[in-house]
Amino acid sequence: MHKVKNKKVIDRYSIRTLKVNQIRNFITIMGIILTTVLFTSLFSITGTMIKTQNQYVMRMNQDTSHAHYDYLSYEQYQKLKKDPEITDVTYQIYISQALNSKLRAYETEIDYMQEEDARNSFVYPTIGRMPQKSDEIAMSTLLLKALGVKAKIGEKITIVYDKEEQRCQKVFRLCGYWQGDKVASIQHILVSRAFSDKVAPVAHKTMTQKLKEGKDSYAGMIRCDFKFRNSHHVKEKLRKLKKRVQIKDGAEATVNSAFTQNNLSKNKKKDIAAAIVLMMLAGYLIIYNIFYINVYADIRSYALLKTIGTTKKQLHRIVRKQAMYLCVLGIPIGLAIGWGLGCVLAPWTMQNMDYRIDKTAVISNSPLIFLAGAIFAIATVYISSIRPCRIAEKASPLEAINKNEVSNRYRKRKAKRSHKITPHYMAVSNIVREKWKFILVIISLSLCLILLNIIYTIISGFNFNTYVSSEISNDYTITDGSVNHPGVMAVCDGVSETFIREFKKQPGIKNYGVIYMAEQLQKMDDPKFAKVVEEIIHSKKIQKNFKEYKIDYILKEIEENREIQSTVTGVDRIGMSKIPLSEGTFDQAKWDTGNYILCSKDGDRKWYEVGDKVTIHTPSGKKKYYKVMGLIDEIPYTIGPKQSNVLGVDFVLPTKEFKKIYPHRKALRVIADVKRSKRKALSRWLQHYMKTKEPNLEYKTKASYRSEVEGLVNMYKVIGGGLAVVVGLIGILNFTGVMIASILARRNQFAVLRSIGMTGRQLKSMLAIEGSIYAAATVVFAIVVDKMIQNRIVNTMEGETFFFEPHYSIMPILCSIPFLVVVVMGLPIIMYRIFCKKSIIEQLHSDH
Repeated sequence: MHKVKNKKVIDRYSIRTLKVNQIRNFITIMGIILTTVLFTSLFSITGTMIKTQNQYVMRMNQDTSHAHYDYLSYEQYQKLKKDPEITDVTYQIYISQALNSKLRAYETEIDYMQEEDARNSFVYPTIGRMPQKSDEIAMSTLLLKALGVKAKIGEKITIVYDKEEQRCQKVFRLCGYWQGDKVASIQHILVSRAFSDKVAPVAHKTMTQKLKEGKDSYAGMIRCDFKFRNSHHVKEKLRKLKKRVQIKDGAEATVNSAFTQNNLSKNKKKDIAAAIVLMMLAGYLIIYNIFYINVYADIRSYALLKTIGTTKKQLHRIVRKQAMYLCVLGIPIGLAIGWGLGCVLAPWTMQNMDYRIDKTAVISNSPLIFLAGAIFAIATVYISSIRPCRIAEKASPLEAINKNEVSNRYRKRKAKRSHKITPHYMAVSNIVREKWKFILVIISLSLCLILLNIIYTIISGFNFNTYVSSEISNDYTITDGSVNHPGVMAVCDGVSETFIREFKKQPGIKNYGVIYMAEQLQKMDDPKFAKVVEEIIHSKKIQKNFKEYKIDYILKEIEENREIQSTVTGVDRIGMSKIPLSEGTFDQAKWDTGNYILCSKDGDRKWYEVGDKVTIHTPSGKKKYYKVMGLIDEIPYTIGPKQSNVLGVDFVLPTKEFKKIYPHRKALRVIADVKRSKRKALSRWLQHYMKTKEPNLEYKTKASYRSEVEGLVNMYKVIGGGLAVVVGLIGILNFTGVMIASILARRNQFAVLRSIGMTGRQLKSMLAIEGSIYAAATVVFAIVVDKMIQNRIVNTMEGETFFFEPHYSIMPILCSIPFLVVVVMGLPIIMYRIFCKKSIIEQLHSDH
């Protein structure tokens, strides 16, 4: 058989025949655009989330390198930087912690850094320059504000630091500063190499050697940051590097967690996979149906082409060419709209998903977003055209010449019994005859209803009161601002007595309480306590559960020093009412004597029993003894510092007794209930007071916490509702395409029916009945499928969100019925009027 060069002819034919059916093409292109928009917006939002999360972790770690070595001597650093597999090697020298009392809210290091290392650590001065002289210094605006110094070059700043275990202080001149970042786990004060060499010369001894000499100071030790040739498999590359260089003796190698952490949780990956499947299904349903209709509508043409020698492969190419041509028209528009939609929704989505963390969205414009969106859209179109291609290539030249919508198998079937011909019977017969189309349209329409019901279940399941009560116990709570920001060292005595006096005078306050807290080391004087601590020190379970917190080091310190971290909380009657006892009975009269104490327990492990004696060592060196009145699980989150020790015990005393032990200690927080009519006035007073007198303070209200979770709910409303609308549009387009094709294919049938006496009203009634069957089947299918998948969604939400309480309902589906009925009954009638305007004779002639 000769190979004929007819590729151009086939291509030209496929394009020309495509142009004939502009209505169907428009519906197909709209389906492709909507499908591409869904994919691209999903990938855009996901890409932005990943990029923002990586940037957030880098800001938190203050490191853009792939990995780093800590606690290096000069010789170890020289050995490391010569390794040929690492690049962009920079270093910094640790000098001391900044010990100014005003900086206690931040963990602040004094370091010398190379310029490039400062850039990589997000601490390069944006105003001014790096320190060069021994009395020059650079720091962030956060530290300048905490020190009460203006952000102005040349300002004098006194810094307190340690030098060889001696407390020193020095006056520096500010030579540079940058915008402070509250996300950073450590704040840096940069000094010159001249100051570094004078106070903390570069170490020539390893960390192990220094510890053997009794020097546990990190002063003079080098931190070396570096990158590999790429960011793939960084953990494995670091393992090989450690094996090559053999640097030990106290040096620690660490991978930047931004390059190793799983940016998306397992559940989020499942959600994205489910969204992709849903989008492909929605797109497939409409695109497949239109191609299916196109092929059946043009089946005579394909049959005639086969009679003149067109091969199956060439027919296949015609359908594929038409599909790709429509993709070329629809996909670029969908990519542009989808990316723009993603750029708008991504920052808002992240803000509401991580409502407790301040993340600045970093918009991703990676080519992979557009590539993935296009690939998935093309894949959807390709999959959708597989069966229509097979139908086209199997078209029989003899059977297809008189092909119409009534299949031959129905023609050959003899009627077993007579039926009364009614619009209802004809509607049912038509649906049964084309049941495959019917099923696809039902699935397409029901997807929207299922999505709406899922969104309703999620939104109605959020219990605002549960969330608010977990964060705040009263109408107002006032603390030092550090308490409300994760990653910042909480100041547990930031509320002054001056503020408390002024606050009490404000009108509308129904009741208020003051919470005090002090951290201390609880010595192992009491026999029961000592025994429990000994058990913990040698517990393998504890070592396993707290491995990530370097528990071995903590346990070693406890064993050597015979003391453990603890907190002492002072509460008045209002505060005490917020603390439930897990064991023991509270007696207010005994409590007021100041001779009793409450102790926390660690799950099943009790530090003390009710009735035991507790020894508290006061800051003045004296011992005070108390009797345990009861045990508590922990200090409630709503009145505590919102931070806790890895291992430690909490004690609670009456405020009066607490003030005897810590007479100069300021309060941790103030809690208050306020008359509704006075809340706005109190909020204005608090804002003014904190702005003008004590800027370190911050207040929260029940309304502010409620607004946080409302943002999360709004995210589900907008994104979920938007997805439901798009999927609904796809379903309506699908239904419209099917009905247009059905009416066009049956125009001749309608003309014949009218010629034998069937009225236009009866035909419209038949179409309306068809629509009502679509509506009923859609609702039933949606309810059944929704019930099947609700349990999984509810379980996922309950696992991820503690304030989610599911309430199953089909109300959204039921409320959608009127709209659905209008669409599925109204559209066919409208289309009948549009396409069947001609007279009976004209319609019969036009179809021949």
